[in-house]
Amino acid sequence: MALANCKTCGRLFNRLHNDNCPVCVKEEDEQFFLVRDYLKENRRAMIVEVSEATEVEISTIIKFIREGRLATIDNPNLNYPCDSCGTAITDGRFCKPCKDRLNRGFSQTKDELMDTARKKQGGDYYYKRERDR
Repeated sequence: MALANCKTCGRLFNRLHNDNCPVCVKEEDEQFFLVRDYLKENRRAMIVEVSEATEVEISTIIKFIREGRLATIDNPNLNYPCDSCGTAITDGRFCKPCKDRLNRGFSQTKDELMDTARKKQGGDYYYKRERDR
């Protein structure tokens, strides 16, 4: 039995699969159903409108989208800000330009680390393996 504190309310509970206690999971599910039902009737609603109408926080609605519980394909105006630049996006955490910038940065850092490792080894050199001799 794994005991944990709920990430939402701090209550101690028997953790099986979720980071939240059963009470908070139930409340979150109720919020999800409110948002889902509102979006069924108002497909073109923006995230701010949905939040105001259902009294569910925008961060919770974004969480539902990121978890795949809400589909932005069905709700074309359900945009939220990119975590990096704030541009409106419909999935993931970053917009395409930010993803590309991050990937370039990762590639550049990887190349620099590889160059540093090669220099520490004394440059590029080759040796014969035991079976080649």
